[in-house]
Amino acid sequence: MERALETIKPVNAIQPASRAAGTVNGDAIDTAGFSDIVYTIAAGAIDAGITGVDVKIQESADGSTGWADITSAAIASLDGDDDGAVPTIGVRCGGRAAGTRKRYQRAVLVVAGTGNAVCGVVCHLTQPSSAPVTNTPVSVLA
Repeated sequence: MERALETIKPVNAIQPASRAAGTVNGDAIDTAGFSDIVYTIAAGAIDAGITGVDVKIQESADGSTGWADITSAAIASLDGDDDGAVPTIGVRCGGRAAGTRKRYQRAVLVVAGTGNAVCGVVCHLTQPSSAPVTNTPVSVLA
């Protein structure tokens, strides 16, 4: 039986930080060899003046050009009332979406309003075509 750490590859899509209004394009994530991705938005303190923290997922054939939004892969309008929220977005890729998804994905974070929002996005590539996957060798199994 495979352990979860052998079938999930975590990747920082957008580094957590305190962010003012603006847009952050995350790094390209190579989905080759995986069937699903779960994006987790980690929101810390969000100032009352922040009117929205939105995250959408985009895809590209080459990981550098032609980025396009993936329909329905978005979370809209976290605000000052959502401190500590942990919403997720699930996206099919690779094997399960063969022919419909491009190889590379990225998260796009948009902060609106005044003040700052502490937030970031982590993705977990799941359902690998072969396991175990390569992870940073720091784990505690209790």
